[in-house]
Amino acid sequence: LDELRRVGAEATASEAPELRRLYRVQPRSLLMAVGALVGVGVLLSRVGDPEVFWNTVKDADWWFVALAFVLGIGTDVAFGITFLGNVPIRLPVWPSIELQSAMSFSNLAVPVAADTALQVRFLQKNGLDLGSAVAPGGILSSVSEIIVQVGLLFLAIWLAPDSIDFGRIDTNQIVVLVLIAVLLVGVAMAVIFGVRRIRHRVLPPIQRALATVWGAVKTPSRLALLIVGNVVAQCLYAASLLACVEAYGSSINFWTLLALNIGISVI
Repeated sequence: LDELRRVGAEATASEAPELRRLYRVQPRSLLMAVGALVGVGVLLSRVGDPEVFWNTVKDADWWFVALAFVLGIGTDVAFGITFLGNVPIRLPVWPSIELQSAMSFSNLAVPVAADTALQVRFLQKNGLDLGSAVAPGGILSSVSEIIVQVGLLFLAIWLAPDSIDFGRIDTNQIVVLVLIAVLLVGVAMAVIFGVRRIRHRVLPPIQRALATVWGAVKTPSRLALLIVGNVVAQCLYAASLLACVEAYGSSINFWTLLALNIGISVI
């Protein structure tokens, strides 16, 4: 057929026409479509009845609404720049910001797990092996965010002029969860170190992952990105919520709102 196209083109003194590319539905594309539909469905369920939603927001101050929207989008920018401090390679800034927006949407369809999966796959696409991608994409980013959130929580509670009651938190359930986590880690470590074949397969990626994490911790510039970026992102969250409150003519102390937002998220 290639020869026929060539001879036909020579006979008619024209260029050989380009072949039309065939497109088939792949399982990955189908799963992406289903995930997108689930995400849209969750968004619509949060909006609820459009008429009720419009009656709720129609009297808002739209300048504050626009400000809240800009500040909310700014959190993706802050987290995108923060993400650069997680990895030992140079990442493009704009795709890192796009990654955060994608995570915000995918988290609606598959909470928590989708974030880690997207980050790991993004890092693999940019040249990291699986172990080195899991360490910053799934572990370091989550741990650094939680540490910064807890530090900001105590700072906000200290600076807030209001007394904050987080209600009755069942500490027994927290203890049970911690014990279950310790048990699972212990069993996993016993299997890894007890079975030679598994040990030889698992330990090298773990060592590379730990080296990646240590490289971020011991590098001042990357550590500064992790801390400052997360602080800015959490403050932008609170500022966006504050703009939403101001849009209805109410007000609340910024530090109180920051403490409430972080406290609820962490719990």
